[in-house]
Amino acid sequence: MNLYIESIKLWFKGFSENSQRTITYPFIPNKINVITGDSSTGKSSILGIIDYLFLSDNPVIVENIVNENVEFYGMHLYLNGTSYILIRKAPHFGKGSQDVYWEKQQEYPTPYTPTHTVGNMRALLTCMFKVPKHEEKVGHKTYPMTFRHFLPFNYLTEDIISSANTYFDTAFFMNRSFDAHLDYALEYVNGIRCHNGKEVESAIQKAEKDLNNYQLKHQKAQADEIKYRDCLVSIYEDALRLNLVPADNLFIRENANELQHYIQRTIDEYDKLIKNDEDTNKLERLKKQRDGLKSKLSVYSSLLSEMGKQKDMGVKIQDSLRPISYIRKHIDEVIICSETTELLDLLEKQLIKIKKLRTETPKLPVDFTSRYEELKQELETCETELKRLTSLRKTIANPRWINMALSLKYQLKELKKPQVDTFQPNVEQDMLSKIESLKIQLKQMYLLPHDVKEILNEYINKYFLSKNGIVDSYLDSSMRYDDEERRVSLLKNGEEYSIRNVGSKSNYMFLHLCFFLGLHRSIMAHQSEQVGSFLFIDQPSIPYYADKNALENDDKKQLIKAFGLLNDFMKDIIDGEKNHFQIILIEHADESYWEDLEYFHTAAKFSKSENGGLIPNYIYE
Repeated sequence: MNLYIESIKLWFKGFSENSQRTITYPFIPNKINVITGDSSTGKSSILGIIDYLFLSDNPVIVENIVNENVEFYGMHLYLNGTSYILIRKAPHFGKGSQDVYWEKQQEYPTPYTPTHTVGNMRALLTCMFKVPKHEEKVGHKTYPMTFRHFLPFNYLTEDIISSANTYFDTAFFMNRSFDAHLDYALEYVNGIRCHNGKEVESAIQKAEKDLNNYQLKHQKAQADEIKYRDCLVSIYEDALRLNLVPADNLFIRENANELQHYIQRTIDEYDKLIKNDEDTNKLERLKKQRDGLKSKLSVYSSLLSEMGKQKDMGVKIQDSLRPISYIRKHIDEVIICSETTELLDLLEKQLIKIKKLRTETPKLPVDFTSRYEELKQELETCETELKRLTSLRKTIANPRWINMALSLKYQLKELKKPQVDTFQPNVEQDMLSKIESLKIQLKQMYLLPHDVKEILNEYINKYFLSKNGIVDSYLDSSMRYDDEERRVSLLKNGEEYSIRNVGSKSNYMFLHLCFFLGLHRSIMAHQSEQVGSFLFIDQPSIPYYADKNALENDDKKQLIKAFGLLNDFMKDIIDGEKNHFQIILIEHADESYWEDLEYFHTAAKFSKSENGGLIPNYIYE
């Protein structure tokens, strides 16, 4: 992210009555902006102010002299070429304000009209810096990654600049989530994405577990369904042997409710037969009813039979007299005597009489057929019930019957219907596709660079091995970053073990400079949006305590060499790569140390005897 700070502004208490009670500290882009001066003049408080304006929840601005006199802090900064103004009310009793002013503009307004809450502003900048979604758990709390978790790469503080073992001042932020997020953030800005490998592996394991559970659930549902149906069939067959259910209704084999209904009904009837004399006589009543129905049906059947007989007899008689008609037509050929003629006449008269009777066919009642069918149906129902009760009476003579019947009843009651099988082949296929996609993603991830040490070592050694590095003290060595210990060590060529102790604080200061400069070269090479192109460095002269009265000592040579290293870095970025970068350097040494270096610019001089420090003398005197 191309970021540089145009200026810092302080509004002192009482500024609304006196417009002169403000001060602005401007900075130049693509320069090393040096704030120099006496000790205890507020130089290092510049970082506390910048971090507070970058939405810190734990302000570290010095309360005495500085914060106690300031009402508002403001910062004019550029993000990718766009000008923004950020203003925040001064902390009160160590607590930062929970709202800020943030607008696209180039001039500071008069405070104070809040535009965003701190939370909303932090989310906005997190989005602008394209911070990946990532969480780390610290204790019982989960911290999502924000743009602030990348700020340790911008702050080379006084506390660590000459430390032997600490290269990232996560303690400065007073929040353990900075330490938890550090390794992920460092790998991410150096183009490493395989740090997500564990997350992808976890996602694969979870997806495979979900698929296995889904398939097992399907298999269990199938097994439960088969077991359930087998139990139903077994109970049905037992009930059939006990005459508890009808043999002609196969539907109830797979219907537990119907099966239970039949069994319960038979048991209830058993109870009635045992306990009630009236129900005991039911069998006799059914027999009488059956006999009565049979008698009625016998009458109906006899009537139908007689009707059929009459019809058949008439046809036969008519057929037997049919030759008379033939004789009548041929009488002259066969009849000679008068007695034969008389007999023929008599027969013909009888034939005519029969034909006449045949035309008057007897008729049955209109409802004869329907009533006949009803009687047959009643008889069938009666015989079925009679057969069932007869079978039941025979059955209950066995004392084990009721126990077996009750056992089947309770088996049905305890039989639980299995859960509905929600398995869908397309869902299973989607789960398989997801697993395959994750495996491909993991495979591609590990084909990319995945060792932050190898990436960083190339860049940090560029400055370690430069003319202003410290290679002259370790001619046969190179810098190595240890990602497990988060520190830098030196490794002699051909040696297996690194040099952990490199001697003086001056050497460690150089290692820190080489590391941070190399880190930012790598960040820019990977075009990482999460880190702004600026670096705050607090007092490289700490190992020397240099002063302007000792210009010829060896410490000065080393300090000038350190400043030369910073100048070389800026030249590489600005002239060589045509890129942008800004350094804000807090320094106790005199400006004569950098007066010949082209990328150095003295932004402010703090003097106790002249104008005072960060807070001018006239504000608190």
